[in-house]
Order: sequence, then C-alpha cells, then structure tokens
Amino acid sequence: MTNAKSCLEPAQVVCPRALPMDCGKYCDFNLNIGIFFDGTDNNMKRDTPSLSQSNIARLFRAYQNSPMEGFFSHYIPGVATPFEELGTDGEDIREAAAGKGGEPRIIWGLLQVLNSVHSFVSRGETMFDIDQMRVLCSDHWVKQDNSREWPAPIPSEEDKILKELGLKSGLVGYEKTRENFLKQCALKLSVHLRKSTTLPCLAGIYLDVFGFSRGAAQARVFTTWLHQYFLIDCQLFGIPAYVRMLGLMDTVASVGATNANDGEGHWDWAKPENLRIHPWVMNCVHYVALHEFRTVFPVESLYQGDVLPDNCYEHYYPGAHADVGGGYAPGAQGKAVRIVDGVPV
Repeated sequence: MTNAKSCLEPAQVVCPRALPMDCGKYCDFNLNIGIFFDGTDNNMKRDTPSLSQSNIARLFRAYQNSPMEGFFSHYIPGVATPFEELGTDGEDIREAAAGKGGEPRIIWGLLQVLNSVHSFVSRGETMFDIDQMRVLCSDHWVKQDNSREWPAPIPSEEDKILKELGLKSGLVGYEKTRENFLKQCALKLSVHLRKSTTLPCLAGIYLDVFGFSRGAAQARVFTTWLHQYFLIDCQLFGIPAYVRMLGLMDTVASVGATNANDGEGHWDWAKPENLRIHPWVMNCVHYVALHEFRTVFPVESLYQGDVLPDNCYEHYYPGAHADVGGGYAPGAQGKAVRIVDGVPV
C-alpha cells in the first residue's frame, strides 16, 4: 500500500501531456467539461441557503462555466433529493435505502457530454433537449400497438419522444439499448465534427469528473461507460481527449441489498467491474473517511486486491463520511464547535 497517503501528505498527481492547440484551421479551441455527482441526500439548491452544501457543490461553483469560451460545468444532485430536470422529487424510499436513481444520473452525465460538444460547434444547439433527456434517463417502455384494441390508446408524450428517437424504451435498465443508442450518437457527432464546415474547430477535449458517496460510485461508473461508448483510443468523437482528473470522496455504492442486509451493495450498474478505474484516466484521487464505521457506508477502495493502479491515489482523512465530503451546516458537528473562547478544554 505504498501509494496510500494520509492527510499529512499532499495528493501526488501528474501533469499529463497537453492536448494539441492547433487542428490545422483557424478558430481552434480546447474544451473543458466538468461533471459533478453529489452524494446521497446532498442537493446544492436545497442546501446552499443553510451553508450545508457538500464539497462537490463547492467544487462545482469553483469550476469555470463559460460555454462560449469552451468551459462546461454540469452538476447532478444526489439520490434521495429533488432533481427537477429528471422529474424526480427524491421521495422514493428506495433512493436513500438502496441507491435507486443512480443509473439515470450516470446517463444524464453522458448525455451532457454529448450536449456540451454539440452545442459548442452548433451555435448553442444541444443534441437533446430537457424533455428528451428526461425520457432517455428512464425505463419507460413504449407499448406495442394493438390493432384490435378500441378505441386505440393515445400515445403518451414519452412514447412520442422515444419513437422520434427511434427507440422502444428509455436507456435505464436496458443495457444493449443504452450501448447501441449512445454509440450511434457518438458516431453521428463524430461525422458532424469531421465536416469542413463545422466551426469552431476542436483541437482537444479535457474532462474532469468528481463525486461524493454514491455520487463517487456514479462518477466511477460514468468514467467506465464514457470509455466504452465515447472515449475510444484516446479520442472523444474523433477529437484527442482524456479524463484529466477523477476526484472522489469516500466512495459508497450500497446499491440494492446493502451490507446492513447481508448484501454487498453491488447490484445493477454498481458491479465491481464498473467501479474499477480505467487505465486511461490521467489522475484519480480518492479521499477516504478513516473513522467511518457504519455498516451502510462501506468504502469502495480503488485497490484491486492488494494492488493500487498506477494512476490512482487514496488519501485517508480523520472523521466520518460527511467530514470528508461535506454537508454539515455551521455549528452542526457537535457541542465542541460551540464552546466559548477562553473556556479550557
């Protein structure tokens, strides 16, 4: 465990090779895309007024978001909280207890990568609008037409959207459908970027991904799927690219039956192979809560057996889960913070 670090030692990250700044045309640009997955019961919009937002929300605020200049930043609220664009209020008890809602958030992040690149070279026009994204990030299934049924059922708005996209279902829970559709989207965008009339010209794309708690598990799976569907042979839609930083805070999967219920918490999208760090990620830093002992918060280490991948570092910090990922309001961490100055301890 020679790569494991304590909080007394700074994270050791590499400065990867710079992507090209010139693609042979005028108006060359490099894009920067940041994706931020918040933790269970962490929600920036809800928590910021009380100053109890997580460190993911704070990082999101710090990341530049200037689409016209090539900087895109996307925040994804944690499970068990409202996500208006996704159409969920977070009240489903399965979100907090079993991580339901993780896969839609991962797919949402992938669609935002498509939207970011497409909008930059298409005068702000995204590949998908919010309504399309909401249906794609669902398990909605289009009922087959039954000519013998009278009166004929009226197609729902979800049915209409999926039919327009050439799909019979949303992408959640349908692995082959998800793979085929996203790869088709990647190919379509690659063709568009190769056209001589597509301006501005993209020379390179940097991606930065961050997550806390179940959001860290989502960030890891997002990065895995990103390399399966989009980022092939160090090119994103045909443009040189890489994940510059994968920043994780106390990864917890706990999807499905958790440790508290004699399970392992690796159901569905949170399979161990999906949580592994892709070797093409330039830097992965994982901050782990050293004193988190609750059964329902089992840490998902970066280690594969006894080996820590060369592109990964784990740093152990004192405290419990939210001491690392944030989420406490001022004065919420016990009586010690309210001791009057001058009182001997």
